[in-house]
Amino acid sequence: MYQGEVSDLPCNARSRFVCYDEAHVVEDNKYVYITELKSWSDAQSYCRHHYTDLAIARNSADYLVLTQLSLGWRIWIGLYRGYWEWSDQNPATFRAWQPERPSIPTGKENCAYYQDGGWVDSLCSEKKTFICNGAPRSQVVRIAIKMDSPVNMEDPAIQAALAEQIRQKLQQNGQPVGRIAWKSQPDGKVFHQQKNEQTRKKREKKSEL
Repeated sequence: MYQGEVSDLPCNARSRFVCYDEAHVVEDNKYVYITELKSWSDAQSYCRHHYTDLAIARNSADYLVLTQLSLGWRIWIGLYRGYWEWSDQNPATFRAWQPERPSIPTGKENCAYYQDGGWVDSLCSEKKTFICNGAPRSQVVRIAIKMDSPVNMEDPAIQAALAEQIRQKLQQNGQPVGRIAWKSQPDGKVFHQQKNEQTRKKREKKSEL
C-alpha cells in the first residue's frame, strides 16, 4: 500500500509493514505499525512470530485505518499473488530467487530457471539446457513362478538370484530397471504356494477311490 492505493511490487523489496494482532480486535487496536525495513516474506514471518499475521483489510473501515497508518510510506500488507509450484505439483515452500525476482507478474513469465546462484522467472517457451529429477520410480508387480524342483523360496539367496534373473531378462527386452526388491506379505512371507486346478482334481479323485 502506498499513498492510499494498493500496488504490486517484487516480494524481495524492503519496506515498512503493518501487522495484524488478533488478540486486540475487541479493543480496536488490531494493527501494529513496524518501521523496520523487511522483504514481504520476512515481514510476514515477523508478524506471525510476534502477532498474528500481516495486515488484512476486510472492509473500507480497515482500509482507511491502514491508509492513515502508512503516513505516506510504502508498507507491506497481507495481500499476496504469484503462487509457484514444482512440476510434480508440490508447493514451492523453499524460495531462492535472485534479487528483484520474480518480476512483477505479467501473466507470461510462468517458468523458472537457475543461474548464478538463484532462480529467475522466464517465458516457458525459452529454450535452455535442463536437469532431470533423478528420483527413481517404483512399480509393484505380481508374478507367478513355476519351479521344477522343491526350493525354499524364503531363502534370501534364492530371492536375490531370482531378482537378478528377472532384472537381466527385462533389460534384454529393452526395459532397463534398477533394483528389484521383494515385498513381504502381511504374514511376513514373500511367496505363497499356489495349487493348480489339475493337482486339485487329482487329489479329489484319489480321495474318492
